[in-house]
Amino acid sequence: MMLFWQGTPRSRTQALLAGFSRALALAGALALAAPVFATPPRPPAFLTDGDKLTAEREWVLDRAALPLQVVMREQGIASLTLSASVVAMEPGKPELAAPRVLWRTEVKPAARDQSATVEVPLKGLKPGEWRLEVRLTGKKGANEGFSHLLVRYLVVDADGRIHVLSPQQRSLRGAAERQRQFDVARRSDERQHPIRLLFGDTFKLPADAKVADVAAFVPRDRRIEVRPAELTPFLREHSADSTATSYTSRDPITVRGRVVFRDLSGNFVPLVNVAIHLWDSDTFGDEHLGSVASDWDGRWAFTVNNDDGWFQDGRDLYYTIKLDTSRLSLGTCNFLAGAYEWKSAVHDDMSDGTVLDFGTETVGSDMDAARVWSTLNLAWNHAATAGGFDPGKIDGCFPGSGTFYNGKINIEGGDFDGPDSITHEYGHGVMAHAYSGGDPSPGGDHGFGDCGQNKALSWSEGWATAFMLTLRQDGRYNWHEGDGGQEIEGFSSSCQTGDSSEGRVAAALLDMFDTHNDSNGGDTNLGRNGASDSNTGSTVALATMLRDTMVGTQHSTVIEFWNDLAGELTSTQRPAAQTVMNYNWMPVILPSSCVATKVAATSLPDKEGDGVLAGLRRFRDHALLPWPGGRELANLYYRNSPEIALVLLRRPALLPDALAVMRHFSQMGDTLTTNRRLVEFEKANGPLITPEVHAAAQRIVAALAEDGSEGLRRDAQRLKTEFERLLKTRLSDVQDRAAKEKAALVDRGQGLPPIKRQEYQPGSKDALQDKRMKDLLERSVAPRK
Repeated sequence: MMLFWQGTPRSRTQALLAGFSRALALAGALALAAPVFATPPRPPAFLTDGDKLTAEREWVLDRAALPLQVVMREQGIASLTLSASVVAMEPGKPELAAPRVLWRTEVKPAARDQSATVEVPLKGLKPGEWRLEVRLTGKKGANEGFSHLLVRYLVVDADGRIHVLSPQQRSLRGAAERQRQFDVARRSDERQHPIRLLFGDTFKLPADAKVADVAAFVPRDRRIEVRPAELTPFLREHSADSTATSYTSRDPITVRGRVVFRDLSGNFVPLVNVAIHLWDSDTFGDEHLGSVASDWDGRWAFTVNNDDGWFQDGRDLYYTIKLDTSRLSLGTCNFLAGAYEWKSAVHDDMSDGTVLDFGTETVGSDMDAARVWSTLNLAWNHAATAGGFDPGKIDGCFPGSGTFYNGKINIEGGDFDGPDSITHEYGHGVMAHAYSGGDPSPGGDHGFGDCGQNKALSWSEGWATAFMLTLRQDGRYNWHEGDGGQEIEGFSSSCQTGDSSEGRVAAALLDMFDTHNDSNGGDTNLGRNGASDSNTGSTVALATMLRDTMVGTQHSTVIEFWNDLAGELTSTQRPAAQTVMNYNWMPVILPSSCVATKVAATSLPDKEGDGVLAGLRRFRDHALLPWPGGRELANLYYRNSPEIALVLLRRPALLPDALAVMRHFSQMGDTLTTNRRLVEFEKANGPLITPEVHAAAQRIVAALAEDGSEGLRRDAQRLKTEFERLLKTRLSDVQDRAAKEKAALVDRGQGLPPIKRQEYQPGSKDALQDKRMKDLLERSVAPRK
């Protein structure tokens, strides 16, 4: 091994980091096709082969050694180890062989911004194709670690020359070769549409192989199943659509099977929520008979008829596994046939009434794609269940030119065994789909050791890491499986500006979510003196953070998020969460969201007040936020809430009226979310408010018009008109109005207007400076005794 350290100028280091974040120096045209918005946190040190590879150019080594650079990015690295493993890529055989260790060495850590040149020996490789994995593993402190994996493919020719390909280059070449074979067959006979040439192969599982449960840690009541996506236009053009006629009650054939893959632990586990397409192989174009999705045990089944056409002897059936559903897709993002797809063997001439069991099969090639898919499926399922928000379909590219989110989730070839990084990037996708203005991150290089980050960057990255940790609950960010990882649960940093540190942001969100209580033990690197993470019994659910606080709105910093989140918390959650924010060195602010309803609720016991507020939130979520006019009313309240609160403080005689209105709409919220009560209410067909509630509301509106600022008086007039309307309005009238407004948005190609909790009118901004308001807000977050 050759090793020497070089001082790296700052500008050169920045260039290397850009390469790591985007493509590990792969600067091809595909990498430049879209801007990078969000990347994973960099490890303290990483590997790069510089600019030797691009999407257009391969690299031929001048000797049997691969030169690489180890780039140091942080101080305090205790040890570094480099290892290289290879495995032969044998055509026609499944990718099940374990790699063998080729080389291993220790590397002495150096100062930040230095790089070491190393040479990985490659002697003794026979002609053929090899997969090379070079892994850099490091230790930091007593119990933290990191790693970086570089995957390259080596083609050794008959003369012993070694050609180096990146995973993306190899993918491009493979797709081009499949397309070439298809085109050659078409040119020889244009009647042919040999789509099977475009797919990989499945293989029977070895007889002695056992299948573990990939979803053992996912509760059964939280396992969602999906629908397969439609065929791509290219495949539709080159096949016959028989989905509408493939089943009749006569001559039924039952087809079933199970699909699995080998996970990072070496176990075979179910391949969940993949599209299974059933085909009838025909001479001049295969028939597409239908599609289903595999369940959480990897199983699938079809029933079709045996109508194979005139002069045929029964259907000739095969199936394909495709990584493309209504919620996810994963492909190379450069192939006309679309996402990854593997084909089974063909079973010819089915007899009537046959039960065709394909048995348990695995993908024969691109096993890493199946691993990435499994991680993405778990992340989507977690967002939709624990997070209460289904972001819709998010596409993925693997192997990508780097690991980043730019509207698609791009995963670099070496990150197949980094489920934390993959889930982190999905977290960026969730944020982008939840927010009305997308992910606020400006992008760029970043790491857990940074202090003074752009606050939008630290919020976006901290959220993505925290989202990952609510699913993968070990309290650490592991760049690759088994590397020790960066501790987030006990995050330690000298940075005392929490909102400009992605590590502090992630730690704060995790502390709110989990039940583990932290204290600094006198070490301010762990947290602020006089505060702690002691929220057992008052934790904050992911759904409260995501569905209730983020969806439909926009936050550029963690403090903006916290201000809105506090308005969604109960009287016991809020003080505990405020203490968590203080502990993680966040700026001490008094959250002001939804303060008017909290002023009115202070006259009630905590439990009763929390119940009223919970019902109001249900009314907001189900009656107001799903349609434009409802969002306008919600935003009217948000922009005036502090000033309304101050009017209530000045006029305590209004509190009974305020509570009467709040209780009414809280009960409406409960009705809208309880089927039996909703059916009874619809049958009664009464007005949405009673005369008593209307009178109470009008007394409040009159006081706002009398005491309020110009902006509040203007909005009070709007409220007066709305309450007059509600006195004469039935639920069906509101439903019709909402449907018309939503249809108009669709016709215009627009989405719902954003929720604006913190765009206060001038009168509300002034109200927040009033001492009575400040005292109230301080009491709302004070620890309970």
